Amino acid sequence: MQAKVDRLRASITAKESERNAMEERLNSTNPLDDPKESESKLQRQNEEDQAIIQDENATPSEKEAAEARVVERNQELTCLQTHFGEREREFCFFSKCKFSYHR
Repeated sequence: MQAKVDRLRASITAKESERNAMEERLNSTNPLDDPKESESKLQRQNEEDQAIIQDENATPSEKEAAEARVVERNQELTCLQTHFGEREREFCFFSKCKFSYHR
């Protein structure tokens, strides 16, 4: 019986250690607000470049440069959105773990 109790305690300790490591990792990364600010800034810059692209008075080289910047920013936005999804999944997993340990 004591061996079973010891195994259960060891299992609980391992789970708590895993939870603490995940919590530390989440706390050490940038908050979601920073990437959200970056996302807003990139979208705003894309809107400005879209105006250049649609401007009849813009030169072809200005339009081409604006198009290139939009493509580059769209790639950055895709990375940010992937980052958001990963952070949300980690946070949900962490919250579920934390909740289940405190029952």
